[in-house]
Amino acid sequence: MAAGAVDCHAHWIPPGLVALLRHRRAAPRIGPAPGGGGERLVTFQEELPFDAAMGDLGARLVAMDGWGVARQVLSLGSLFGVDCLPAEEALPLVAAFNDAAAAAVAAVPGRFAALAALPLADP
Repeated sequence: MAAGAVDCHAHWIPPGLVALLRHRRAAPRIGPAPGGGGERLVTFQEELPFDAAMGDLGARLVAMDGWGVARQVLSLGSLFGVDCLPAEEALPLVAAFNDAAAAAVAAVPGRFAALAALPLADP
């Protein structure tokens, strides 16, 4: 791997977590945008446009190469609110993130590192 920048603030929502968030009815969740214009990530603070391609590692690598980023530290953004849920709701969601992050680190050695997500109600 060539020398380059390390992005230590790379929030990531992998496909398995996306699927779980699409089944939730309360925040945090992913649902249709008003008026049928795509999807929205609904957090406790706001609604954000959501594109499932954000979880695509291949697209992420292409973007990283274009920006001169050698490595990203993948994390589950606390602004999404997954970690603040009651433990029984948070555990499957953080497990989906952690499993996908471990797989990403293993799949592309040297390009990704990851921070584990923990439910704050039961770390």
